[in-house]
Amino acid sequence: MFSNKKIISCMILLFLTSCDSETTIRKKQSHKMHSEKIECPDNAHVEYSPWGERGWVKACKKNHGKYSVWEGDIKRIDGQFFNGKKVGIWTFYNNDGSISKTVNYD
Repeated sequence: MFSNKKIISCMILLFLTSCDSETTIRKKQSHKMHSEKIECPDNAHVEYSPWGERGWVKACKKNHGKYSVWEGDIKRIDGQFFNGKKVGIWTFYNNDGSISKTVNYD
C-alpha cells in the first residue's frame, strides 16, 4: 500500500526533475526548504506545492474528503478521509483496472 508521504514525495521529485529552465533555481530552493523541520499536528502531513513563478510552499495539510490516486490513465486507489483519517472502504486497483484489494477503515 502506498503511504501519502511516499506518494507526495514521488510527485515532488518527479515535478522537480521534469522542470526545464527553472530546475537549478528550484533545486536550490528545495534543498533549503527540505532542511527546515516542520512538526505537524496529529493526522496532518507536510505538503509541498509551487508558489508564484519560482517559489514553493511547505505546509501542514490534513486530508479530508474523497481521495483518488491515478498513474497516467490507470486508477490505483480510491478512498475517503475524514479529518485526516482514512474512513470507509478503500479500493486498490491492478494495471488492468480490476480490483486488487479492498480495505475497510471503519
